[in-house]
Parts: sequence; C-alpha cells; structure tokens
Amino acid sequence: GEAGLRGSRGARPPAAGATEAITGFVSALRYAALSEEVRHYARRHLFDTVGVMIAGADGEVATRAEAVLAGVRPAGSVARAVTS
Repeated sequence: GEAGLRGSRGARPPAAGATEAITGFVSALRYAALSEEVRHYARRHLFDTVGVMIAGADGEVATRAEAVLAGVRPAGSVARAVTS
C-alpha cells in the first residue's frame, strides 16, 4: 500500500501524474507563444545550468569545455545586473 512507498521517514511519494502534467505542458509550448522576456530568461537559465555543470566537473571534461568556450568567446568579466 501507500505506507510502503513512504519509506522510513514517512515522506509521501511524488504526486501522481505530476511528470505527465509537466511533460504535457512543455510539449504543447510553442516558441512563438513565448514573450521575448521569457525567451531571454530561459536561455539565461539554460546557460547557467550548463555552466554550473561544467564548473563542477572534474578533470578533462571541464578542461575541454573551457577550451571550447575560449575559442568561441573572448575572456571577459562576469555580467552584472544594472539596477537603478
């Protein structure tokens, strides 16, 4: 029963159908329906995630990724948000 799925700490299992609801929503999205602001932040979050993955990688993976990035983008400073 459900009690067997809770484990030793009594945590509840993930909501039934949550994965299907998310994948259904995402698969129905269309690029043209997204505002430029949403596109901007989606790209930003994607690049941030990839960057964190690379930064956290050990050895050759990180070294190769850094070499590829250096070849396509010159070194620079970290972008800062402009606030008023």
